[in-house]
Amino acid sequence: MSNSELAQTSPESLGVSRRALADFFAGLQEFDPHHILVVLDGKLIARAVREPYRMGSRHMTHSMTKSFTGTGVGLAVAAGLFGLDDLFVTYFPEYADSGGYLAEIRVRDLLTMTAGHSKGSSGASWRPLPGSWLPEAMRMPVTERPGTHFQYGSAASFLLSALVGRLAGVSLHDYLRERVFAPLGISGEQWDADPSGINSGGNGLLVKPEDVAKLGLLHLDGGVWNGQRLLPSEWVRAATSAQVSFPPERWDQYTYEPHASGYGYHWWIGPGGAYYASGVFGQYCAVLPASRAVIVVNAGAKLAEAHLMLDRIWEFGATLRAGEPVGEDTAAGLAVVLPRDEPTPANVTPPLLAGERLDYQAAPNEDGITEFRLCADDTGISVEVVDQDRSSVIRAGFGSWTPGHTALPGASLHHEYDMATAPVACKASWLSCDTLSITCAFTEAAFVDTLVFQLNPKGLRYDRSVNTNSAQLRRPTVVAALASPAGNPL
Repeated sequence: MSNSELAQTSPESLGVSRRALADFFAGLQEFDPHHILVVLDGKLIARAVREPYRMGSRHMTHSMTKSFTGTGVGLAVAAGLFGLDDLFVTYFPEYADSGGYLAEIRVRDLLTMTAGHSKGSSGASWRPLPGSWLPEAMRMPVTERPGTHFQYGSAASFLLSALVGRLAGVSLHDYLRERVFAPLGISGEQWDADPSGINSGGNGLLVKPEDVAKLGLLHLDGGVWNGQRLLPSEWVRAATSAQVSFPPERWDQYTYEPHASGYGYHWWIGPGGAYYASGVFGQYCAVLPASRAVIVVNAGAKLAEAHLMLDRIWEFGATLRAGEPVGEDTAAGLAVVLPRDEPTPANVTPPLLAGERLDYQAAPNEDGITEFRLCADDTGISVEVVDQDRSSVIRAGFGSWTPGHTALPGASLHHEYDMATAPVACKASWLSCDTLSITCAFTEAAFVDTLVFQLNPKGLRYDRSVNTNSAQLRRPTVVAALASPAGNPL
């Protein structure tokens, strides 16, 4: 094992029972967990993955990305590129006369989400933009005096990314790659950037859950990794301490993170000295210094329910050093595959048999779909969806997950991410003699789409929905007429 890999050991060797870990995993099942990692004393003691996700695969971090961005800012400050109390417009003089309090924003204010913005911001509103996001970010109203008003949003993180990029002469991603990612053994990552090359800063980082755990461990150990100092210890202390405190009577104002008692430098502050990175739909990296633990979760949780996962994490973290009986040491870490609830296939004769193909012409619809082509064989079904821009083929197995890629568009269902080249795993089942259901799990993201085709002698109805999203959860129904009863297989 290289020095950049997470060390592994059995939970029993560190006084943790497998039953406690299994109960913790079970307690998260309702939130659709994709990956769960438990690291104790710097060693991976347990992990869980849910079908059809795979251990060691990448996952979108969403706003957990912000804690990586804060790390890059800490390195830049330590290198003397700029100071915490420097005014942002010092380095972007072209925006000095933009009005409001914008000219008074310090680097510190961006790090603590106290830049004075009147409303929050999300990458979902900027990803569709055809040009640089910087003018849009600088147009956001700054109506409060910087340093006095907490308003969480991704604009602040994007501006920090732009700042590091301008002064370092390389993107934030490249700046971190040499100084943090390479020493931690993080590779194969992907980070969104705007059309001008500025990394999004607040979101868009695709890494393995093990890589997120490494970031947590780096901070738990005061900025040191395998004996090498990567971050100044004073920066880590400040970043993971409450620079902004939320009085309990005002926690309801921060409903997106009701468990937080404060905010550091792009880290949320939890109970008992804990701190955490948080991403929408249930992406968490919780660092619990009292237990010397790091817990990472990637999930596809409902928007309004994801924060409830933190209750389970804090409860479990408090028991890690409880000294309960742990059973026999097996000298192996715990690895669990979590089952997924799925519709029960009907025992019917489907209208589309092996070797047959049905073609359909779609009526005008919002998604611009023009054609459907369904073709079955002995092991599964292929569905081709043709729209004005592309042709997308989905291959799904009957009773088994079929990995692949799809060009099926649908950013409006996916927090405005274009998933057109993303990996998927798909499974199909006949729910009745005329209803086909296909589950498409985007295996590097929170999203799981359900495609339902209701067939009749003259055509079909097509409905598409998603498990979670920041906006709509389903697309309008598409109706199509049968064009030909048979044809060549896809």
